[in-house]
Amino acid sequence: MIRKNEVERITNAYYEVTRVLGEVDDMYLTKEEIYMRFPRDEEGIPYITIGSLDNALRNLARMGEVEVAYVRGVRHFCINKNNDRRGWVSRG
Repeated sequence: MIRKNEVERITNAYYEVTRVLGEVDDMYLTKEEIYMRFPRDEEGIPYITIGSLDNALRNLARMGEVEVAYVRGVRHFCINKNNDRRGWVSRG
């Protein structure tokens, strides 16, 4: 069973990714750190699945909305403030 107010809640992964990355626009976050900041129900379960997060991050990086940096083999994501549409970045 799910409550009506939970169904009406925004559960768009693209919106949530840009919201979270926009709040910390001076930092790079891993996928897990982004997922931890997603809204949750009263049982502590995020409204958005990890698979939806993966798809949103991949597509936002392709569109150039999100910058991706590899640091020691781990992907880190940041909002692309200057919108130069470069997407993928390699750092160390």
